[in-house]
Amino acid sequence: MKTLLLALLLSPPALALAQTRLPDQYCILEANSRAKDRANLKLLAGADPAKNGQMEEVQQVESLKYEVDALNYLSGRGWEVFSVTPTSLSGHDDGVRYYLRRRKS
Repeated sequence: MKTLLLALLLSPPALALAQTRLPDQYCILEANSRAKDRANLKLLAGADPAKNGQMEEVQQVESLKYEVDALNYLSGRGWEVFSVTPTSLSGHDDGVRYYLRRRKS
């Protein structure tokens, strides 16, 4: 009986549960509709996106034309939107700020 209990406790699924989870990552996608035929997109990924491994994502998002393309791209890279707020420039609601999270395992 003790051997069976020990075997269950040391099995790979039990060991996986004992491991600590890495902290989540966060970023903000700002989309302002001030341009005529495209959104002005900016990905805020912390003070040093290169250190966070997000430089490629920042460059890719800022090269896209529409916010839906940016959201699709980020979703494909494991990001999920958890909050959205409008932004105001000169008293007009002309932009959106998307708060995104990527869960680390």
